[in-house]
Amino acid sequence: MKLLIVIFLCLANLGISQTKIAYLSAERMTSPALEERNNTATSSNFEYYGGLIYVNAVLNGESGQFIFDTGAPTLVVNSKKNTGKSITASGISNSFQVGQVEVNSFEWANLLRENFQGLLVDVSHFQKSGAENLKGLIGYEIVADRAVEIDFQDQTISLFSYREVKREIKNRKPSQTISFELEGHLPVVEVIIEGKKYRFGIDTGSECNIMDERKLSEFTPQAVSTEMIQGLDQTKQKVRVGKINGIRSGERAVSDVKFLFSNISHLQSGQFNYQIDGLLGLSFLKGNKCIIDYPRQKIYFYN
Repeated sequence: MKLLIVIFLCLANLGISQTKIAYLSAERMTSPALEERNNTATSSNFEYYGGLIYVNAVLNGESGQFIFDTGAPTLVVNSKKNTGKSITASGISNSFQVGQVEVNSFEWANLLRENFQGLLVDVSHFQKSGAENLKGLIGYEIVADRAVEIDFQDQTISLFSYREVKREIKNRKPSQTISFELEGHLPVVEVIIEGKKYRFGIDTGSECNIMDERKLSEFTPQAVSTEMIQGLDQTKQKVRVGKINGIRSGERAVSDVKFLFSNISHLQSGQFNYQIDGLLGLSFLKGNKCIIDYPRQKIYFYN
């Protein structure tokens, strides 16, 4: 009888959809030295798969795929072994230990970053179905002095310098602009929901939007159900999910927004103490085109 109950529970969980969240907080390490291989913006093609952006880049001379992840602090190298010094990091579900690694070189588009520390994390569960070449995540430190243009229509990413993006904005006026501030590596925006103000981090490594489960009582979400989420620590967790009629941030308004309601108290206290109510995933940015301008701390949208 006990065996039948276990089998039933396993089958029930298989029927629940699963969302992956590549959010990561860790202490700041050696910043990568920058060398531009040319003075103009260079586009890199990407694949949009499972709600995430996969790009091709070269790590220590070996090419492979990486997820562009504003929710990661630096370059994360895919590894099942935690070699070298370990440090405490936080994912969407728990805090856990990650390794550190010396990166000799990382090449992407027109950027070459050399001689810096990356993080070692097993991210193999973010690998595309049937693929085996996921090398890691491209986080904040790699693009901290850049403006990153994501063209969803052409499926390209372009990296602009401070001056280049100024010319780009002058030549092509955005249809919407929102400002953000950085909490650690995370771009944080003010969001209005049902007349109340909240703070959300922008995480392109999240397949869906996340909200503090304690806020659920403040809304009447539609189509409430449950889903499984899995973070970088690989812990699977069942959470409630529902749709909110609409949210607004600056000049951008989005309707029928899906949120997963999860316990994120470990991100809001202790070592990192982020003052956020949740994370907005890539779906919030998705449209024709957007530019995440890190130096000016603004996001531009183009219809």
